[in-house]
Amino acid sequence: MSLSKELRSFGRRLDKVKLSVDPPTLRMVIVDEATESWQAYPPYKEEINQKDIVADEWSMVINVEKKPD
Repeated sequence: MSLSKELRSFGRRLDKVKLSVDPPTLRMVIVDEATESWQAYPPYKEEINQKDIVADEWSMVINVEKKPD
């Protein structure tokens, strides 16, 4: 087996262990344009402002648009 195949296999096994030992937090972030507010479920552990929200692969961002006039 070549070294690159072994490294890829090791990386996949490491990713599986990482997810089982330290599972990610699944989060839903709702951004409301009408009221210019946002909410996150479950809430962040520390206080965070809107600019610091990072949409990662484990977060679902829902953008609620304003009603057309």
